Amino acid sequence: MLHNGVKILVVTTELTTRGWIEQMESIGYGVTDALREGRLMVFSRFGTVAEARDDVGLEDVLQSKAVEEADVVILDSASALMDDGLDDKQRFDLMQRLRKTTADGRSIMLCVDPDEMDHKLLHSMRASAEVVLDLSTTLIGGDLKRNIVVTRFLRAAGPVQTSVGWRVEPSMGFIVDITAVS
Repeated sequence: MLHNGVKILVVTTELTTRGWIEQMESIGYGVTDALREGRLMVFSRFGTVAEARDDVGLEDVLQSKAVEEADVVILDSASALMDDGLDDKQRFDLMQRLRKTTADGRSIMLCVDPDEMDHKLLHSMRASAEVVLDLSTTLIGGDLKRNIVVTRFLRAAGPVQTSVGWRVEPSMGFIVDITAVS
């Protein structure tokens, strides 16, 4: 996306800002130029080094000026920013806030752990999403096989492969396992 002029905001709840940048560099995705030029912004719950903030929620992130400046907002892991046990009104309000953000011309990628969030909210999000991808792993003959299962893909331009094998290699990045694609 960065190579195609898309301005991206990444919100990570798992790494420090520095750790996220180092991880991208280690798999061959150089992001320092994009950061310096303002095409990529990275927010971390842990700050640059490790000053943790646990009082930040999804609503706080969505109200950030950085969201207004981005074309695509990636939240990993969004479920860590969501309250568990929301009532129906809170769920509705959160969904409306997400819809408003996307109606303003942005795309939002929510990476969630289904075991970590309100299941009714997850159901609402899956039902409202344009694209839903589920990640799965299977142990086959001692090898761990990773798959992306395409659960939902609205307005696809053509046929959609329902399952795609993948892996991440150091200095190479994300690789589609072509032996798993028909």
